[in-house]
Amino acid sequence: MKSQQRQPSKNSVLQQIRDMEIPVKSVIDVGIHFQTRELMAAFPTQKHYLFEPVADHYDKIEQNYRDAGIDYDLNKVAVSNQDGFADLAVSSIRGTDEVTHSSLTGADSRGQEIRRVPTLKLDTFVAEHKPAAPYLIKIDVDGAEEMVLQGAPKALEDCSILIIEAAVSAVSTRIEMAVAAGFVLLDIVDICYNQGCLWQVDLVFINPNLGTEDWRRATQIVEPDNWCSLRLVRHSRDGFWKRKRYQLRKKLRG
Repeated sequence: MKSQQRQPSKNSVLQQIRDMEIPVKSVIDVGIHFQTRELMAAFPTQKHYLFEPVADHYDKIEQNYRDAGIDYDLNKVAVSNQDGFADLAVSSIRGTDEVTHSSLTGADSRGQEIRRVPTLKLDTFVAEHKPAAPYLIKIDVDGAEEMVLQGAPKALEDCSILIIEAAVSAVSTRIEMAVAAGFVLLDIVDICYNQGCLWQVDLVFINPNLGTEDWRRATQIVEPDNWCSLRLVRHSRDGFWKRKRYQLRKKLRG
């Protein structure tokens, strides 16, 4: 595999996914703000199905994806655990009119603008639009990720890679939900800290039914009878090169 120098970032894990040839025939991107650069760079020829309920972002989204030459469909809905309508709380952390966050979580909405928006389950979308499978699903919806998963049990069956944003308080719950749906944790990336404390991460999962032989070899469990001390391996390796250097010096001396 090419990507031996791994880093805890979406760019790095997506390169690893490409190197391992994990199948991704389309991208389902739930909650994109203006764009998801990492997915655009990793999968420039696949179709991207975009989901964003904040109307303020639509012009910029369409411009970004057109300029990048990405084949896309923009779905102007909030993905949730039911089809219908819901209240979306929008806010800004910049002290301007630009919307930076939106949520369907039903949390305290004081000081936030409330908008009525259409909602859609991923199961409904996949059944109606039949995106090319297997596909990658990325979910970043400011706290409502679990609602998205609740509305996607059938959609997840044809998902090869699942990426979920998680605040530190939600990490265990979201891992449990993904594992219950049949996924295996592949990586934890884009680790964010707030005042020195872990605050937020992106969890990356793989569907083992769609994993490749490269992935299976890289993650196979070694039985205890086959364990080998890393220190012994290192000493053996170091001893080999010491002998090589000795032989070379001896040869040079004639």
